[in-house]
Amino acid sequence: MSSLIFTVGTAHLSRSVLEAQKCKRRRLDLNIIGVLTIADDVTPSLIEEAVGRASVRGSVRGPDAAVKALKARMR
Repeated sequence: MSSLIFTVGTAHLSRSVLEAQKCKRRRLDLNIIGVLTIADDVTPSLIEEAVGRASVRGSVRGPDAAVKALKARMR
């Protein structure tokens, strides 16, 4: 099961949001038009466990390893 986040503008991906999804055994499907920022404490493994699919039409900012892990989820 997954949860959908659709944003036009700016979105922030925090560790607490990802951990909550992981605890619920759900994955986030992200559809962002604009800028997605990833918190400094988000690890690549947390992204792999908590993000299903991602589509970002714009830019992704955050720690290099986390951005790389998220880009691997992009369609």
